[in-house]
Amino acid sequence: MRPGVILSPVLFWSLVASAPAAAQELHVSPAGDDGNSGAESAPLRTVAGAVRQLKENGIVVLHEGTYPIPAQIELATKGVTIRAAKQGSVVLARGDYPGTVFTVSAEGVTIEGLVLDGAFVTKSRAIKGKKSAGRLTVKRCEIRRFTDHAVDLDGDDCRVEDCHIHHNLLWNAAKKTPDDAHGVVTMYSQRLVIKNCTIDHVSGDCFQGDRGGWQDVTIEGCDFSNGAIEEDMAGFKKGASPGEDGIDTKVAAGQERARLIVRRTKFHDFHSSFIATPAALNLKENVDAVVDGCDISDSAVALRLRGTGRGVMWPTVINCTIHDCSVALRYEDNLQKLRFAHNTLASCRKLFEPAPAKTPYGQGWIVTNNLFIGLSRFPREVGSGKNATLPMSEVDKATLRPTTANLHPLEGKPMEGLVPKWYAPRVEFDHTGRERSKETPTIGAYEAK
Repeated sequence: MRPGVILSPVLFWSLVASAPAAAQELHVSPAGDDGNSGAESAPLRTVAGAVRQLKENGIVVLHEGTYPIPAQIELATKGVTIRAAKQGSVVLARGDYPGTVFTVSAEGVTIEGLVLDGAFVTKSRAIKGKKSAGRLTVKRCEIRRFTDHAVDLDGDDCRVEDCHIHHNLLWNAAKKTPDDAHGVVTMYSQRLVIKNCTIDHVSGDCFQGDRGGWQDVTIEGCDFSNGAIEEDMAGFKKGASPGEDGIDTKVAAGQERARLIVRRTKFHDFHSSFIATPAALNLKENVDAVVDGCDISDSAVALRLRGTGRGVMWPTVINCTIHDCSVALRYEDNLQKLRFAHNTLASCRKLFEPAPAKTPYGQGWIVTNNLFIGLSRFPREVGSGKNATLPMSEVDKATLRPTTANLHPLEGKPMEGLVPKWYAPRVEFDHTGRERSKETPTIGAYEAK
C-alpha cells in the first residue's frame, strides 16, 4: 500500500475478515493442568487432553519431560501437528493396554521430534495410519521397544523421515521363536517415502511391503541392520540376532505390479538366530524393484531375488557395493529380467547361488559393467556381458573404489534397457552421485572420469 492511502471502513474490515487466522497452538507440560488454557504460560498436562481440544491445522507443543500414555490417542482432525518443543526431550511412555499410541485417521497429520517408548507391552504399536490418513508425516522421532509393527501406514503420500526405529521385539514364549515386529510396514500406501532413517534390532523386517496393493515406495538414504541383541530383553537372550530381512516385499494376488525404489541405503548385519535364509533385501512377488547406489555388507545373503510364485519379480541392481556376505546374489524360482550392472563385489563366499541348485538362469538377464574384486574366474551367471576384475591391492579397502592408475581395463559400455522406463535417474550417476561418462562409463560402482 502506498504511503498516505486511506482505506474506506468497508474495505478495511473486509481485508481483516479475509486475513488467515493464526493456527491454534496448545502447550503441554508434565507440570501443567488439563484445566488450563493451553497457553505457553498455562500449559495442559496430558497429550490426550490437548488432542481433545485440537482444531483443524492446530499444533500441540510438548515441553520437556515424560508423558504416560494410558490409552490409545486418535488423531482425527485434519492437518494437526504433535511436536516436541525440543527434539528428543519428550518421551511418550506407553501404558499397559493393547493397541497403538497414535491411531491417525485424518489427512495431513505431522508427528515430530518425539521419543515413543513401548516398554515391550504385548501387541503394542507406536503409530497406525489408516487408509484415510493421507500425507501423514513422521519425522525426527525415536521409536523403541514396541512389540508389533512400529509404524504402520496405509494412507497415500506419507513420509517417515530422519527417524530411529529400534529394538522392536516380539517373543512367542509358547513356540520359543520370534514373531513379526517390523520397523515400517504398509499394505496399501501409494507414494510412501522413507528417508534418512535408521532401523535396527527388529524381530521382523526393517521394512515390509505387506500383501496388499501398495505402490511406488521409495527408501532413500537409510541405514538398515539387524545385529545381535546387546543384553537380555523382551524374551531374547544377549547375542541373539532376532530379525529377518532388511526389506521384504509381498503383493496380494490380482493387484497391479508394485514399484519399489531403494536408493543410497546401507544394509548390514543381516544374520538370524531363528530363520534359515535372512537377507538384506528379500525381493519377491509381483514387484518391479530398482536398487541403486546401496552398500550391502556382512550379511548371510545380500540379495535374495525370488522369481515366480505369487507373481513374477523383476529386479534391477545398479551402482551398488556388495561385500563380506556369505552370498552376494541368491536367485530362486526361475528369476527373470535381472538387470545387474555397475556393481562392485568383494569378499563374498559365493557370488551367485541358485536355489534349488539346478535353478535355470539367464532368461532376460543383463549382467554387465560389474567389477569383481580378487576374482580369478567369472561365475557362469556373468554370461557375455563386459565385466572386469581387480586385485584387492588396487582398490581402497574401506570404499572398494579403484586406486589403479590404469583405467583402460575398466572402461565399460553404455547400454540401453538397464533400468525400467519409469525410473527417472536411469544410470547416468554412480554410487556417489557422480555423473558417468556417456561413451565409456567406468566398470563398477564408481565413475573414475
